[in-house]
Amino acid sequence: MAVKWCGLLSRAIECYLVVQCGLLSHAIECYLVIQCGLLSHAIECYLVVQCGLLSHAIECYLVIQCGLLSHAIECYLVVQCGLLSHAIECYLVVQCGLLSRAIECYLVVQCGLLSHAIECYIVVQCGLLSRAIECYLVVQCGLLSHAIECYLVVQCGLLSHAIECYLVVQCGLLSHAIECYLVVQCGLLSRAIECYLVVQCGLLSHAIECYLVVQCGLLSRAIECYLVVQCGLLSHAIECYLVVQCGLLSHAIECYLVVQCGLLSHAIECYLVVQCGLLSHAIECYLVVQCGLLSRAIECYLVEKGV
Repeated sequence: MAVKWCGLLSRAIECYLVVQCGLLSHAIECYLVIQCGLLSHAIECYLVVQCGLLSHAIECYLVIQCGLLSHAIECYLVVQCGLLSHAIECYLVVQCGLLSRAIECYLVVQCGLLSHAIECYIVVQCGLLSRAIECYLVVQCGLLSHAIECYLVVQCGLLSHAIECYLVVQCGLLSHAIECYLVVQCGLLSRAIECYLVVQCGLLSHAIECYLVVQCGLLSRAIECYLVVQCGLLSHAIECYLVVQCGLLSHAIECYLVVQCGLLSHAIECYLVVQCGLLSHAIECYLVVQCGLLSRAIECYLVEKGV
């Protein structure tokens, strides 16, 4: 009789399932089997047996929508949460694809399935905070109740790096506009030396200084920092170009010559200084001034030979 009701079950796999499930004597069970195509996959069959064929309407709806939960992790979540009897929980599960990741599931359990509107919005936007550090920050800040803090967290990706997190805590989440702008532009100052410079300079409140720091990579070397302080942050374009090209002139003698000669604005002059080792001797310096920096190779050769 059951075979007649089910269309004689011409396929072997379907026949096997009917035998295993006791030919589905109940009406509701029979309806589900017809709707789902007799559960041709083994995992689906297992789930139906474990869940008692989903006798409740809401449970049935979820199974239809999710394709009978073919993944093991999804099945586990449904069992743990009691098949999501609440509307808000059901909505979140549908939106997130039944929380396939373990960390996400843990967060939902800890937060009571996000009963508050603001918390729910943030979790949806951030993908349920899959990283541990991000979760810690949310707990510490009370889920970002303030508008400015919330905006920064969204923009910075919840501050996944330890150093960035430390800076935000120290600065009170960057309450000032200028500071906030610089931090966003510089990538939250991930390096220690850069952080130190920003603290020393008062977060670079001047436009020209800020521009140079961005261009030079925040002056990570001590000698470079010293020169910039001494020269007034090299406000002229030509000077800045030469410093970048020459490696910021780390030697004292080089620094002296650059100051004396007006930073060697010509390309040929710069080339000669590099080639001759910046002409450390007085006689060489005198000849260079007299001869117009010896633009020709033959002149340079003669000077070196002392001819």
